[in-house]
Amino acid sequence: MLSRLFNWTKNNKLATVLILFVLYKFFNPVTIYQNLAYRNEIGTFEGGYGAGMGGGVVGNFDASQKLSMSGIVPPADYQVAPTPEIQDRMMITESYISLQVENVTSSIEQIKSNVIENKGYIVSTYLDRPEFGENATLQVRVPSEYIDELLVYLRGNSVKVVTENITGTDITDQYVDVEERIKQLESNKARLETILNSARTVEDIMKVLPHIQSIQNQIDNYKGQIQYLEGASSTSLVTIYLSTDELSLPYAPVKSWRPDAIVKQAIRALIVSLQQIGTAAIWLGVFSVLIVPAITLVVIITVILKKRRHQ
Repeated sequence: MLSRLFNWTKNNKLATVLILFVLYKFFNPVTIYQNLAYRNEIGTFEGGYGAGMGGGVVGNFDASQKLSMSGIVPPADYQVAPTPEIQDRMMITESYISLQVENVTSSIEQIKSNVIENKGYIVSTYLDRPEFGENATLQVRVPSEYIDELLVYLRGNSVKVVTENITGTDITDQYVDVEERIKQLESNKARLETILNSARTVEDIMKVLPHIQSIQNQIDNYKGQIQYLEGASSTSLVTIYLSTDELSLPYAPVKSWRPDAIVKQAIRALIVSLQQIGTAAIWLGVFSVLIVPAITLVVIITVILKKRRHQ
């Protein structure tokens, strides 16, 4: 059987190339695996973002992007009138800090205790224990007035602060705009209610009621946005990266050539490569139930056609 297959591929090079191309295009295990991994990442990201809107934002978006995606910021073609006369501005702040620590697990517990003691809460915790060291990502929300004190605490309880970044988004104009929209809608609703009270027939009542209900729905929606803006500005999201190895943090320092760290990274890369090869082999083995019959069928059809030509 193998000798026939070899002779056929030798005599039908073009057909062999086409078959291999089709198999690679549609049954390539590596490509299928990558697509599945990509879909899983998208699903994780979507799930994380949805959870974030309920109990703290998760992800690498800045505050303005989160507001826009949640429908709070007006569309691009609509510009909110600036309000420079307001002195007490409303801000949404986010902080990112990377810390090298002696022990990741104990540092997480200490940070949790400190945050809870100061009326904050934990949004998410991710801890990874590879063969070489520990890494963790911790997201917390704390009252905005406590953010400076928390950052001082984090700096003082780490071996080294590798990087630190604080971002802020001014939402005062959006807040004032939503308040004005609510006032206008409530005024329109009051006028319709006056018309409703003076209605004499059922037909007149039924004409006015849907408009009142529609306006009330809009008012409820804007009030929900007001509540979110107030809550988001009253707390600050802090993302804390912890690791015992400085090179494992999001920022790599200048002049960081370290042979021992490079050996660790090379070993990790080798393990990942072997895992990918093993995964590809498993996929190939599973899909062989389709690939082998397909090749066999093509060979049989080709042999039959050749016999008919010789006859």
